[in-house]
Amino acid sequence: LARLPLSVFRNLVCFPDDSKEEASVTDLKETVCSKLAPRATSVLDLLQLSPITLMHLVSPAFTLEECKEFIRRICSLYQAPHISAMQLLRRQQQKNSRSLSSGLPSLDTDIVRFSSITEIVGQSGVGKSQLAMQLCVLAAADR
Repeated sequence: LARLPLSVFRNLVCFPDDSKEEASVTDLKETVCSKLAPRATSVLDLLQLSPITLMHLVSPAFTLEECKEFIRRICSLYQAPHISAMQLLRRQQQKNSRSLSSGLPSLDTDIVRFSSITEIVGQSGVGKSQLAMQLCVLAAADR
């Protein structure tokens, strides 16, 4: 909790003297962190407290409304970024679209890809099995 940025505490409580607001914000942070230390040592611990419990723990530093705002600010600061299902799908497709390099530029032009099936056909003795074994070695070495 000591690593919470001062912005979480800024403008949360009205201070009587605006000229000393930065010092007051620092003092408020220290006071709140010291009062919460026995019950909440991490942001997760803090977010598991109800606003009423938080108010009782830090009393008289915050009112109930200030506790709600404090929790809201911490949630907005530490929430995971929003991502849609379509964005997840595109990321997965980009990850799976990597190509193996066979060492032959003519084969490497999108012929062989991870997570796909490529059929190689040709006459007997032209090296289909050798190419398949080489691609297996390359795929294993890439991991």
